[in-house]
Amino acid sequence: MSQLAYLLPWIAAVVIACGPTVDEVNRERGARIEQVLRRAKAVGAAVARAPYPARPEPGTLHASLPLTQPARSGNAAFIYAEDFEDFDELGLVYARLPGGSLVSRCAAAAHTERRPWDPASPATQPRAVFGNEAAQLYDACERLHYLFVIRTDTFLRPGAPRPASTADTERRRYDFDGGLVAGELLVYSLASAELLGATRFQATSRESFPMLPSEAELESDLVGGVAAALKEAAEKNLRGVTVIP
Repeated sequence: MSQLAYLLPWIAAVVIACGPTVDEVNRERGARIEQVLRRAKAVGAAVARAPYPARPEPGTLHASLPLTQPARSGNAAFIYAEDFEDFDELGLVYARLPGGSLVSRCAAAAHTERRPWDPASPATQPRAVFGNEAAQLYDACERLHYLFVIRTDTFLRPGAPRPASTADTERRRYDFDGGLVAGELLVYSLASAELLGATRFQATSRESFPMLPSEAELESDLVGGVAAALKEAAEKNLRGVTVIP
């Protein structure tokens, strides 16, 4: 590794630290973020009342939906139904989509100056949020027009590796019972908490790996499946949605 490559993380940290403090950003923008959070809470109440399965009248959206957050563009975000209980914390979700925690990250930055606590890693202390990071989160939250709610109804965690045959061992292939995540993707207007669209999705993970994967790699593989399934469902079944990779 070159000396420059070694120093890059330290340089990035210095650049971030040289910007405004998170306290300064919160004083300037906190009131606007609280308005976003109040509207998101209203969406959460609407989700709790939504019938299953949801069947709204289909309409045309104008949604630009990033798969990762905070993004530099887009007017929509994914959120898990489990996250509405307390925005300062994440709901318990396995194989969480990288872009599925924007609202909680904004809330936690505004209220605790940290990332939200994640029950999937209960012993991990949420790290502090720098001012520039908070500003990027708030930019993304203030652009929101739509919330795409992931309401999971079927979940199967990837299983343990099955005993491999001698031929499989020689090829260094490992077979698993693949993971499964399925449910509804509900689209709400952030301004009115109106249900604007709904579709189903189903994601699976691989059942065979060339090398023995770790638990984290098994989960990451299912995350990739979830991202692909949500992108396909949103763009194929909901009019006027563009998913940003």
